[in-house]
Amino acid sequence: MRRKICTPAGRWRQPSVLIRLERIQCREGRAAETAYENLRRFRTERMARILALETPAAMTDGPKLIFHALPVSVDDEVWPRLLNLEERDVVQALALIGGTTRDFRFNFDGYVVHTLRDDPSRQCYTQLFRSGGIEAVSGGVLTKDERRGGFYPHFMEEKVISATNSYKRFWGTLAVTPPLSVSLTLSGVKGWRALLGPAYAESEGVFDRDIVSPPEVVLSDFATPSDVLLRPVFDFVWNGAGYGHSPSYRDGRWVKLR
Repeated sequence: MRRKICTPAGRWRQPSVLIRLERIQCREGRAAETAYENLRRFRTERMARILALETPAAMTDGPKLIFHALPVSVDDEVWPRLLNLEERDVVQALALIGGTTRDFRFNFDGYVVHTLRDDPSRQCYTQLFRSGGIEAVSGGVLTKDERRGGFYPHFMEEKVISATNSYKRFWGTLAVTPPLSVSLTLSGVKGWRALLGPAYAESEGVFDRDIVSPPEVVLSDFATPSDVLLRPVFDFVWNGAGYGHSPSYRDGRWVKLR
């Protein structure tokens, strides 16, 4: 119940300070909701461009991993801070997921690093946006074992966790402020199994859709371990192939399977 005060005339009204506070909180809530909606809209637009092969590094059809990490609040000083860095430091910080950087440059969206593979379906790139947000696309980390009819998500998890660690260090350098919306999408995987290896009990389930898009997670604190942050995303991927959760975790932390 809201606290009220009595006026000299005996009429009851809410304290004006509480009314102002509620209005401020309401505006802040609407602003935060709008910010997340704008990020989802931006991500949807970027996804459409990637799937249409309108990418900063030449790619062709094939399975792809698509990673986005986007700041909720935009800081106009992030880009000037980047321009004050040594370019080699920027290149080293922008890890590729499943590839080695062979080329890099400024572009309309910010700065991009990428592979130069003979097979463009296996190309990888990491795009840094002027806001400090990151888009990493890999055509090389989703490698299908044709004999066994699937791929090994454990290898994918390892690469994504490692890249996220690198990005977090770079955001600290750029003074990017949390929270960030983090998302992962797999494309081109319909009919694939999620494989563990001959030493493990494997599900016979397969992905029933071409695009697997787990719900986004929010990075609220850079101190949060990347494997802990990404666990709900990885669990969702394994769910799609018949598993209850990612088998890569022990006591809440990611471990390398033997």
